[in-house]
Amino acid sequence: MVRAPAPVSYDTARETRIPVKGVRKATAAAMVGSAFTAPHVTEFVTVDVTRTMKLVEELKQDKEFTGLRVNPCC
Repeated sequence: MVRAPAPVSYDTARETRIPVKGVRKATAAAMVGSAFTAPHVTEFVTVDVTRTMKLVEELKQDKEFTGLRVNPCC
């Protein structure tokens, strides 16, 4: 036999409700809309950069690159 959950009682004497209007209402509506329309996706990509890092180290040792900043990025 499944029992119904007990009713929840709230202390309404200490509660104040303020209607949401204007910009706050528009912001709330946009947030709710985006929660249901934006795709929830996470993608992880693993890249082996061993050869790139070796090349960077070789370029740092090259005399032609003295004084230049050599990075594996951009």
